[in-house]
Amino acid sequence: MIEGDAARIGQYLARHVERLSTVVSSLPIKWLALEAQRAIVQPCLELLEPGGRFLQVTNAFSSPLPTDPLGICGREGSRVLRNLLPAQIWSYSHRPCP
Repeated sequence: MIEGDAARIGQYLARHVERLSTVVSSLPIKWLALEAQRAIVQPCLELLEPGGRFLQVTNAFSSPLPTDPLGICGREGSRVLRNLLPAQIWSYSHRPCP
């Protein structure tokens, strides 16, 4: 778990992490500016092991990240309908899409 400015995740990761297997985010990332989204997602994706994923938990019923402008692939992983509000887990990776 990291406590700090999510948009500076790349700086933290560069000093402390060589590889990531999975990233789980529950940030309200849908409401952030595109450049802030990029600053959060790109460093994480660059350090993912082969087959690794950036997972985003959201209450949105569509992708909380704009996949084309970010140059990433995304798909809905699952829905949690018993949650109040219902939640979705989205899975993202680098292109090309699997």
